[in-house]
Amino acid sequence: MRTLAPKPPTPDKASLIRFLLTCPLFQRLTEPDVEPLAERLQMHHYEDSTDLFSRVATPDSTPLRLVAHGQASWEPSNSSEQKGAWMLTTGSCFGLSAINDWACAKKIPSAWPAPDPAPVRCNAVGPLWVLELAPQHFDDVFMHPQGNAICSRLLCMFPTGLNAPRVVAALRSTPQFSRVTTPKLYRLLERAPTLAYGPMQLEQPPEEPEEPEEPEDDDPQQLGLEGKSVTSPALYYVLEGQLTVSNDEQTVSLGVGELGGPGMFDDSPQANQFAAQATDEARAVVLTQASLLDQIRTDPGLARALGPRGLSKAVDP
Repeated sequence: MRTLAPKPPTPDKASLIRFLLTCPLFQRLTEPDVEPLAERLQMHHYEDSTDLFSRVATPDSTPLRLVAHGQASWEPSNSSEQKGAWMLTTGSCFGLSAINDWACAKKIPSAWPAPDPAPVRCNAVGPLWVLELAPQHFDDVFMHPQGNAICSRLLCMFPTGLNAPRVVAALRSTPQFSRVTTPKLYRLLERAPTLAYGPMQLEQPPEEPEEPEEPEDDDPQQLGLEGKSVTSPALYYVLEGQLTVSNDEQTVSLGVGELGGPGMFDDSPQANQFAAQATDEARAVVLTQASLLDQIRTDPGLARALGPRGLSKAVDP
């Protein structure tokens, strides 16, 4: 049964903006990017053991939630992990299926045509404070001229959440992540979007030199969250299709259910040496080296748990 304590005051907008920019999902955004969301969030307090939802919820009743303080357990029925393996902590975001359903209804191109998510149990573990965006305000935030960046972020994370148990299992099978605890791996995946890759296209060189063109507004699912290709070391877990990832030294070909990527654990500078391409179309959960380092700064214990770094050019599938 849901137990809603007396409603606590919501922090002012400036405080909410500062908080949002510390969340793993939004850390690399700017203040204007998160301002529409900050204007509509409301703080709620739930008592210990509150059942936040115990089945696949309907999009018109499920808010987007961000943990402000406390913890909640997240137990999808398709996970074989023990209870408490996946914990939502400060900065964690949930309710993404409602955002994706809203985007599908609005025919937003970056919405994911995904199967129905597995039923989930989500319970407060001790007193829990969450910031909530009610469904009736989705239009106000995500259709706002400044709302595109945050909407794209949320949509890119939706398939990651659906497939997180499989990605965690694949990470734990590698020597680099085998000693990392399961809760730390789930927390790390909060920084790993799912990106879509289209067919490879062979470009003909221009007959004469051309002036560089201004970049167009790229689909972040296609080219990365910052509107450009992921050109730094990363690990890719392929959900659909076949993906080829290459740098100056090697090429790694990955199929469905495989995890890999060259150079992830190299310490030397490797900017702009990487390219991921699909033979036809592919989707992959992408964990960049930069995101891994961001999480290590937040949780130094993760670095101590990692296996040997710099000893291999790739995590092989």
